[in-house]
Parts: sequence; structure tokens; C-alpha cells
Amino acid sequence: NVGDQLELGRLPSVFAADRCNSEATGLNGGSLDVIEDFVENFSWGAVEEQGGTGNHQEIVGTFEEEYFSASASEAEHLPYEVVPLYVGTEWGAPKQVGVLKLCCRVVSRGLKKKGDRENRKEAREWQRKVDEIEERMQRSTDLVVRAYVLSADGLLPPSGSSDISSFVSTSLEKGDAKTGFTQHDMSSLRNFTNNPTYNVCHSFSFVRFPGNCMMTLSFYEKPSAGMLGAASDMLIGRTRIDLEDRWFTPRFEESVEACIVPIESRPLYTSGEFVKKGYVRVWIDILPARIASQLTQPALPSSEPLSFQLRVVIWKVTGIDDIFPPGEYGDVYVSGLVLLDSSSTLVERTDTHYRADDGVATFNWRLVFDISIPCREPKLSIRLWNASLLSSEPLAEVAFDFRKDYAFARKQMCSVDFARGKVKLTHPSDPGQALCQVDMEARLVSQTELGVTQVGQGRDEPNEDPYLDPNDPHLVAHRSLLMAPGIGGAVKALQDMGGAIFSMSGALRKYAIIAAVIMGIFAIIALIIMLR
Repeated sequence: NVGDQLELGRLPSVFAADRCNSEATGLNGGSLDVIEDFVENFSWGAVEEQGGTGNHQEIVGTFEEEYFSASASEAEHLPYEVVPLYVGTEWGAPKQVGVLKLCCRVVSRGLKKKGDRENRKEAREWQRKVDEIEERMQRSTDLVVRAYVLSADGLLPPSGSSDISSFVSTSLEKGDAKTGFTQHDMSSLRNFTNNPTYNVCHSFSFVRFPGNCMMTLSFYEKPSAGMLGAASDMLIGRTRIDLEDRWFTPRFEESVEACIVPIESRPLYTSGEFVKKGYVRVWIDILPARIASQLTQPALPSSEPLSFQLRVVIWKVTGIDDIFPPGEYGDVYVSGLVLLDSSSTLVERTDTHYRADDGVATFNWRLVFDISIPCREPKLSIRLWNASLLSSEPLAEVAFDFRKDYAFARKQMCSVDFARGKVKLTHPSDPGQALCQVDMEARLVSQTELGVTQVGQGRDEPNEDPYLDPNDPHLVAHRSLLMAPGIGGAVKALQDMGGAIFSMSGALRKYAIIAAVIMGIFAIIALIIMLR
């Protein structure tokens, strides 16, 4: 998938230096055979994640579509027929109320009376089939059912929100059991996303068929505190699974024992509607209790937010001369803002580039943000400011939506690179008009890599990956306060005032000196404010 990731502008970091070095031994000789052998046999080392889905492969669609369809092999067919049962509504439309499972045999009366060899063979096969179903049914009295709910995609909640809080509830039909089979799992609550990762296992013991054969996975929206008219949890959608059909499928039993039951994607619906409310990724295990006690339950990856670090490098901003009137030059800096789930904000800024007389502001500055994924607002705002003595004025901005990139990094547990390039900045009053361009790059660093590579803010040490040159001639030339129009003008005014004072005499000079001191104090205060 490297090609696809390159097209998307992101590439996960894979560290295989040791593997490269070990397999490339002997390349110094320049042998084409050695090089070809190396290229043919080299493969990137995989980074193992703690916990996972093991050998459970993804299938497109549901288990029923994959194994009970007409194209499925004979070994995957059910040993009985499944016929839907309907009643008519008051409008005359059919409404399914259940299914009838049966085996049907048609026998010629004439052959039955004769009792020929072919008829006896068919009768034996029929009896064997019935005995197998009966034996299988007798073994379905003490089962363990485990539903591994991995994630949901594209949830359409009743509120219409795009950053909902949701959880999953699993239930089995009670049948003749005295206790209910329901897990209303509030621990699976996932906030601020319509594509939540749950990674929870709901396990049920003492299950028997046909009494507890229907499983229902329901997904609920947890209303926020400010949501009017929503005092209780609201159903998003649900899916129903016939466990008995899987139990009677030979290949399913083999898959369970080998721990290779496929991960299916099931659509979610609400009663009376045909519009899908999203999809759930899940796999189901059904085991006799004695076997379940011997198999180790797989540990799913944690769905809790993980620590990442977003490193943004601001190289320079170009086209600044188009923002200011002719003959005026700005003192500019760049800020980055990230909104946290706690509603607090992380704000980092560069130093100030004074008097951008050539329309270019050089920064060579690194902004570092410690974030958690998943998060409610996977966005980064970059803004260009005009610094002044008393306050700063925003000039242009751009916002990045890293939703897909954050989800990719969290799922793959890897770092993601955003290649260096120029991005247009606009003003909110005229979003279609580009005012300038920021030359930048970024890197989303995984928790694993954070323990290996460290970087400093700005141009501080460790200054690497990439190295930010503090001695860039253009940068150094525009870091003097005397370059600033405000400060330079104030200095020149003080010089002119000093010359005027010394040309005075007597009491007039005394009062002028006092006034100059007061103005100097105000200038120092303004300088302090500016440096802040």
C-alpha cells in the first residue's frame, strides 16, 4: 500500500536499518548478482502491535453473504432449509416475524413400495443427516458465545451530530433461561467520533440453542449535557445475528477452533427503516464450555487515546509584500493552534521576523504539540500575524484537517510524514483570495518513536530531523529590533529629541529632560509588551 500512501501525501515510518545493514553485507563488491538477490529477498520488517486480531481476516460484507450464498461450497451449506415467516400488515405489506428451519424429503410412492436399493441408500443418507442434526442439537446446551466488537463506521445518529459519543449493547434472546442475556456496556463509551473504535469482547455463558439463538448488537448515542429533549440514550442502529445457523455450519466450527473466524462488516438499521445507519466490524466465536476454558481469549488493542506528538516546521512565508501597502513593511510571526478535548488550546508561535522588506519572512522554526488520538478536533490552525507595539493583528490563516491521518496513525500505530510544500494562506473575509504562502512540513510521531527521537521547540536542541539553521543569513538579518519600523522610528525620535534638548538652556532644558525620561519609560514598556 506504499504507493497509495504516497499518493495521499503520507507515508508511515518503518525503521529497518538493522535489517538493511545485515542483508546488504557484501554489496561493496558491486556484484549485480548480490544486488539482485538482495532486492528480490528483502522485505520490510513488521512492527508487532500489542494485542490484535491475529489471523482473523476481513471479509467484504456479512458472514451469511460469504458462507450461505449460492456460490458457497457444499461443505459450507446449512444442513437444513431456512424459510422466512410473514404476516400481512394493515396496509397489505408483508412483515417478517421469524423463520422456519426444516428438512424436507420427497419420496416416490412407487419406489417406496418396491424398496429398491437406490431408495434404501437415500433413506440411509436421510437418516444420517437427521441423526447429525439431532446430535449437534444435543451438544448445544452449554455454550460460550463471544462477540468481539472492533469498531463502527459512518454512524448516522438521531441528533445528526458529526462528533457523537456512542456505546454498544449486546443481547441474546432469553428463550427458556431464567436470567437475561444483555450487556449494556457503558465502558465502551467512545467520545467525539462517528467512526469509533471499541475493541471490546462481550462474552455469554450457559447459552443453549434454539432458545438463545438470536444475538442483537445495538449502538446508542449518549446525549450531551446541552442536548435539549434527549434525556435518555438514543438508538443509532442495530444488527441481528442468527447464532444457530453458524453453529450448524461445519466450516464455522473449524474456524473457531483454529481462531480464524473472519471479521465481518454488518450494516446497522432501525425498525421500519431501510437506510443504513452505519456498519460494525465484528467476529463471533461459539464454543462448548469445556473448549472455551482451554482457549486463551485474544487481547484486543486498547481503544483508549494514545499519546502522539505533532511536529510542524515553519521554514518561511513568501508573498508578504502583497499584504501591506507600498512602502510599508511588516514585523510578522506565525502561530499554530490545536484544540484539545478538554476545550483548552495549545498555542505555539515562532519568533518575529522584522521588516519583511523583500516580501519573505524566514523562520526555520519548529512548533511541537503533544496530543492524544483519537481526539474531538483533529485539526491544526496556522496563522500569520503582524506584530506591533501594543497588539498583534491577524493577517492570514489556513486550517488542516488531519482526521484521516490521525485515524491511520492510531490504527497502524505508526508515524506519518507530511512532505514539505507551500500552502496558501487566506483571510476569512475573502477565503478565495490567497494572500501569501507558508513553506512548511510536518510529522506525526507515534508513542513508540517518541521514546527514541526527541526534538526541541523552535531551534533549540535537539535540533534535527530536520536541522533548522539558526545562522541563515536572511534570518539573522531580520532579527534585530532596530529593523522594526516602530522601534527604529522611536530610536530616531529619541535621537532628534536629544539634540533638541542640548540646544536648549536653563529651566527649559530641565523640563525637557524630565519629559524625555517619561517618554523613555513609555518606550521601554512598549518594548516589553512587544517582546512578549
